Amino acid sequence: MMLLASALFYSFFIPAYLLILLLVILVDYFSALGIEKYPDKRNLLLALSIISNLGILFVFKYYNFFVSTSNDFFGTDWILLKIILPIGLSFHTFQSLSYVIEIYKGRYKAERHPAYFALYVMYFPQLVAGPIETPQKLLPQLRKAPNLDWENIWSGLRLLLWGLFKKVVIADRISFYVNGIFEHTSDYNSAQVALGVFFFTIQIYCDFSGYSDMAVGISKCFGIDLMFNFNRPLLARNIKDLWSRWHISLYQWFMQYIYIPLGGSRKGVAMMCFNVLLIFLVSGFWHGAGFNFILWGLLNGIFILLYLLVNTFIVADKPILPAVLSIALTFGIVALIFVLFRSKDLSQAQAIYSSLWHFKGPWIITGTFDQFPFGTMNLSFVFLMIVCMFLLEAKVAPNLSYFVSNPKTDFLFCTILVLLIFFTGVFTKQNFIYFQF
Repeated sequence: MMLLASALFYSFFIPAYLLILLLVILVDYFSALGIEKYPDKRNLLLALSIISNLGILFVFKYYNFFVSTSNDFFGTDWILLKIILPIGLSFHTFQSLSYVIEIYKGRYKAERHPAYFALYVMYFPQLVAGPIETPQKLLPQLRKAPNLDWENIWSGLRLLLWGLFKKVVIADRISFYVNGIFEHTSDYNSAQVALGVFFFTIQIYCDFSGYSDMAVGISKCFGIDLMFNFNRPLLARNIKDLWSRWHISLYQWFMQYIYIPLGGSRKGVAMMCFNVLLIFLVSGFWHGAGFNFILWGLLNGIFILLYLLVNTFIVADKPILPAVLSIALTFGIVALIFVLFRSKDLSQAQAIYSSLWHFKGPWIITGTFDQFPFGTMNLSFVFLMIVCMFLLEAKVAPNLSYFVSNPKTDFLFCTILVLLIFFTGVFTKQNFIYFQF
């Protein structure tokens, strides 16, 4: 029944793309069985899984990028493919790959039942934007009968409301401001552009962490525990800490399957620097086929290396700034780098940076953005919601367990969320940002 629900859920995008999922499932299911049954061919079968998964990813996500780059720089005349990127392709290919690698490493036994493995790849709450789960965590839970008790359902609904609040009350509202700034930068002054850059970091956090909270919440209603993909990253005091709290499942995937196998930090400072830059380069390319994403990844890697080197050889792991200033500085650096992430290309990013560098007045932040009015009242409401979100996240764990032992506060909290969602939520068609990955 869960497998059927997952197939139906994914069919709302493009039904034919279920065949891509089926191909991934069949190749990795039989590869894992073969790795256990034919140890002498395990390397070949692992290579088959990696090539098939990454091959599908390349065709749909990166082929046009490489072809257009070749056509521009080398004068080739290769044909571009007119295809739509399947939503969440990178997520379910990485999850399926992690299964085969875990079988190869001998850390998990291959799943014999094809439907359970198919559900592991297609489990609908996290199918299109994660979190990316290991087979050790998810498969045993899928084999159990659903634990449909009231405590699980209420905990799941609480998380669902919290994620929906972040998505439709904050992220989707400020998306109009962000869209206006990035699409028509020259029409706005530097103060508006700066606020747009600030708003995008808030938007992508609320959008993605909101999805993750909803995925965890929906899954919790079935008695299945998914990992929390975010742990208050925008309250981190340094950039390394921030990226270890942001999209945690992807960070752990890169650490476990790329960084550590390459030696991590065990082979000297030079090798550590190379490995850090490599995983952030891969991370940038994973997020999108464009030079702006590659540069975004590299800049994050460079700033993390700077932090690690200064922290290790100069300040000796001692804080040099007060907590509030450290959080603000970290947020500012990440927000500026995120300009590359939001921009459709490097020229758009350059326009944003130029507006910030060459001040253009006046200091007015109100206006109409993407046909949506942002007057004093609207902006005041947005800032109030953002401050309330940060205050709650500073005091309450991501699983919102605080409310379990405080039923009256819990009822008030959920009631306020429902009222805010219904009366102030923006319900225009706003896709989740990470669906494109």
